[in-house]
This record gives sequence, C-alpha cells and structure tokens, in this order.
Amino acid sequence: MLTSSILRGSKNRGSPGADDVFDVDLSAIRKPVLIAHHREDACPATQFADVAALQGKLVNAPAVGLLAYEGGQPPISSPCEARSQHGYYGLERRVVSEIAAWIKARPR
Repeated sequence: MLTSSILRGSKNRGSPGADDVFDVDLSAIRKPVLIAHHREDACPATQFADVAALQGKLVNAPAVGLLAYEGGQPPISSPCEARSQHGYYGLERRVVSEIAAWIKARPR
C-alpha cells in the first residue's frame, strides 16, 4: 500500500539526503501493491506525473492497483501536509473506503 508516495527525494531535486521510493528495489516486491495518489497533489516530492514510473518498476508484483483522486476540499495547509490534496483533504472517507475494498478483494 503506497499513499502519496515520495517519488522525488531531495537527491532527485538537486539536494543530498532524503530517499524516495525509487531507492528501494521495487522489483523485489512479490505481493499485490495498491497505489493511492491525488492527481492535484502539489507537494514537489509527490507529483502524480511520476506515478507511471512507479508502476513500471513494480514488475514482479502480481497485481498493481491505482486509485487516482481529484477534487476534495480547498487546501488549508501547505502542499506537503495533510490538509491539502497530499492528504486527500475532503476525500478521506472515500479514500479509506476504497483502499479497504481493494484490500478485501485480494485473494488470501
């Protein structure tokens, strides 16, 4: 389960330090993976445009799902905090419900 994943760590933005999800061997994942991401997430580290690259790295996951969201409430926090699209502000119940449904639908 990946939500609002860090897809551009500070190294990829020209600064040393913080890792992003691409620093992990994503090809080693052999379980279903669900990605939840807001299309309008304005956090520089979690741009929706990078989700396709993430999906492409999950080559050994038996299933890769994507829940892509739009809308919600206007942000009242900075773009990288919870009360913005980054935290699915105004969509929280829907997001949690859809994540739970996806998990329940997976064979055990």
